[in-house]
Amino acid sequence: MPDYTPPAFDARTAGPKPRPHIFDKRDTKLKTCAICGTQWARRGINTTCSRKCGYEFRKRKLRDPRKCVQCGTEFWPTRQKTSGWEKHCSRRCLNVMSAAARVVVKCLQCDKRLLRGRAVTKRVRHHFCSQECMKIYLRGPNSPLYRGESDPNRGGQWRRLSEEIRKRDGYCCQRCNRTQAENGQKLSVDHIIPWRAFTDKTAANAPSNLTSLCRRCHSIKTHLYERLWLKGDRIGMEQYRRAIQLPPLFAHVEIPG
Repeated sequence: MPDYTPPAFDARTAGPKPRPHIFDKRDTKLKTCAICGTQWARRGINTTCSRKCGYEFRKRKLRDPRKCVQCGTEFWPTRQKTSGWEKHCSRRCLNVMSAAARVVVKCLQCDKRLLRGRAVTKRVRHHFCSQECMKIYLRGPNSPLYRGESDPNRGGQWRRLSEEIRKRDGYCCQRCNRTQAENGQKLSVDHIIPWRAFTDKTAANAPSNLTSLCRRCHSIKTHLYERLWLKGDRIGMEQYRRAIQLPPLFAHVEIPG
């Protein structure tokens, strides 16, 4: 068997080989980050200095820049869950534009100046600065549930008039189409515009202001729509009045004349 002689030790080849990504920074050129503008020395084709800037750079490729509607600054918007794409470059511009679209109103109880949107001022007539002021003001005659002194009188010949209204409406509720037999009792003849809003009983008992409602719909109208109307919600009562005047589906309505 021939003798085996191991190779001589060479320090240049001994040990692990150097990794290819370790390099001398003196051999590289300075680069500028495309997002934040930071300069760094690194080999490769990267255009950003960090992962955060790289993520922002990839996002900007998917959408176009937009100008802020308040200050005109160009920015890259992000999509919100409820309002869609952003229209303002910062929270400050959003607050400035929101404040410009508000109207100064006064609290009915303490006369404190408040800022409310234009849509709110068109819909609501009474404004309060807090729940405490609202509770103090809506007491007694100002309460939405205040009915005043008991006055069952609804004008002369109310029984005959109410029966004519039920017959005109086909003995059906004008809101849910429930018949008088399903209601279990006579349908209620309700004043669309509340009785207390009139000073003339003849105008209050006009056929155009009277409608037939079942017990459930009459309760909803009295405790919901009428309560909002007394608080100042004029649009809600107008929508309810227009809906009530429409004839119910599949109901035989006898039109007099």
